[in-house]
Amino acid sequence: MGLLLSLGSLAMAIYRRMVFMKKCFMGVESGKDPKVIIIPVPLEATVSYGLGTAKGPNAIIEASYQVEHYDAELKSEPIHIGIGLEEAVNCERPIGKVLEDVEARVSNVIGRGKLPFIIGGEHSITPAAVKAIAMVEKDFTVLQFDAHADLR
Repeated sequence: MGLLLSLGSLAMAIYRRMVFMKKCFMGVESGKDPKVIIIPVPLEATVSYGLGTAKGPNAIIEASYQVEHYDAELKSEPIHIGIGLEEAVNCERPIGKVLEDVEARVSNVIGRGKLPFIIGGEHSITPAAVKAIAMVEKDFTVLQFDAHADLR
């Protein structure tokens, strides 16, 4: 029994890696014209309590394989609008350069007529993304999820 569980876990880990290597979110390839573009930003530079925020984007992407595609309220599978997954922002640089890159990447996504969806590790990435959006849109909404109720 233990061997079967181990083999099943190994098979799932290999499947997840194969899907992630294909740049997928929720286990579905984005297609030719995705409407939403996910930009992972694994930044961990200004956290005040605990470490691990840099692991957030990858953990979200891996967990996305387990999310149900069907939405009972909409009676459809919204994932079929297309969700593209970009390469993660290189966060192994000074924070100023990282935030400039976040702003540029969000601007690029907007310029292509797509909806940017940032998944990151810490709060400091939000202003850069908002700045890029504010350059072209005056009326927009920011939806921010946080793992802890620590917004000050």
